[in-house]
Amino acid sequence: MKDCCPYWDLRRHDCMMTGAGVFIPLPDHIDAFCRTLEFASCKHFRRSCELQRARAEERGILFTDGRRRYPRLPSRVSVALAAANGNGQGQILADQAHTVDLSIGGMRVETPTSLPAEKMVLFTFGEGFARPAFQGLGQIRWADRVPDGTFQAGVAFLDYQTSQAVSQHLGLAS
Repeated sequence: MKDCCPYWDLRRHDCMMTGAGVFIPLPDHIDAFCRTLEFASCKHFRRSCELQRARAEERGILFTDGRRRYPRLPSRVSVALAAANGNGQGQILADQAHTVDLSIGGMRVETPTSLPAEKMVLFTFGEGFARPAFQGLGQIRWADRVPDGTFQAGVAFLDYQTSQAVSQHLGLAS
């Protein structure tokens, strides 16, 4: 799995947010954020996420009241989840999971085993997704056992590229 900022181009060794000259990272910044899982703390990355949410609100696909920001749509897609750590992928948490529903802000997954709430995860979508083998970063917000004995968890997406990919998968992309 990719263990760096979703805007970091591994082949070109360049930040994809610099296309319009908005941000050109210095070597110290690259080492601290671009090439690590600490990218979510980067002020430029966070600003990009804020802009994405503002665009979603303008298009009417952002909820501003209640707990949920985006509408959930039913979608069953296979997904594997692994613990995220500073060195990249960690322990596999669920390799036989699938989504129950998706939104541009997150997903509800069903797994045969429990998942730890608040854990950062790297995930890979499998068959059934518009872009199979797509990888993203998220955080488990809640986890519960359901009556049939399986487990469900809510995973919030932490990167703009995942929101874009899910938007495309759900047919919401313009």
